[in-house]
Amino acid sequence: MRDEINSTPISDQESLIINIDHSSNDGTHWTCLSTENNTCVYFDSFGLPPPTEVVTYCNALAVAISSRRSYSSQSSISSSSGRGSSRGSSRGSSSSSSSSSCGGRNKPLLRLYSTFPLQKLHEVICGHLCIFMLYRLGNGDDFPTVLDTLYDYRNN
Repeated sequence: MRDEINSTPISDQESLIINIDHSSNDGTHWTCLSTENNTCVYFDSFGLPPPTEVVTYCNALAVAISSRRSYSSQSSISSSSGRGSSRGSSRGSSSSSSSSSCGGRNKPLLRLYSTFPLQKLHEVICGHLCIFMLYRLGNGDDFPTVLDTLYDYRNN
């Protein structure tokens, strides 16, 4: 359930199927989230934006990734020696300047979500569509390609 997502450990490569109802209820609608390659992909077959809990989860992931990059960059700089240290500094500043920052602190994740419905209100296929989405993303397809496939299937 969506209110439980932020109690799970954060991972930068995972696939989640999330019910958007509160955990005290029976469940209403299935959505999914895929995180990989500094990207959060949220899919709702009704075309709705991610709920606050999903946004919070993706923000926490961005902070975790940024912290690891910062630590890794500082480690490579401090481990360089003598005459190589200026090259190490140059590499460190180059990697941080090449990444955009959010408020100067964290590199934001690329966040993608669909904005058009692929499911009619009376249909009960949201879970199936989520499984299909995660399967295709997990096999290397990009989000727009999978959306196009679903759109073509649902409208032909």
